[in-house]
Amino acid sequence: LSLSLCARALHRRTDSAQAFFEQMQQRRSVRAFSADPIPKSVVDDVIATAGTAPSGANQQPWTFLVVRSQQLRSAIRAIVEAEEQINYRKRMGDKWVQDLAHLKTNWEKPYLDTAPVLVLVMKQVHGTQPDGSRQPHYYASEVATGVLYFYFLELVYVLDSCACVC
Repeated sequence: LSLSLCARALHRRTDSAQAFFEQMQQRRSVRAFSADPIPKSVVDDVIATAGTAPSGANQQPWTFLVVRSQQLRSAIRAIVEAEEQINYRKRMGDKWVQDLAHLKTNWEKPYLDTAPVLVLVMKQVHGTQPDGSRQPHYYASEVATGVLYFYFLELVYVLDSCACVC
């Protein structure tokens, strides 16, 4: 009986892994969003879940900032577009820009105004100990932040991002 249970459990895991792979194969970057509101509880749950992503010494070296204000989203868009203009014109180089051409992407980011909510993820370079001294965060720029982004984006995708226009 226990061998049969183990075999069924292994089969379920195999099926789940295959289903997850197939789902991720379909995921693409989204740059068009509905303006439909996203409930605060959904945003809170996505952030809470993403915040459980593995990190060096389990320090979760990130801060989430939720921006709903149209005025702030527009200001963020202006800042992002100014940096992206510099990226496209100077930092990226012709080859990189050419490689992006088929995606029809450029420095303009109108979806930052359209999306009803922006969630900014900021890394924490260090934390603070109870005595006020600095506590270094391990792998804040590398692995931990990458894993966090994966968690966050996958959660949004699983929820159908509540506002994707795809």
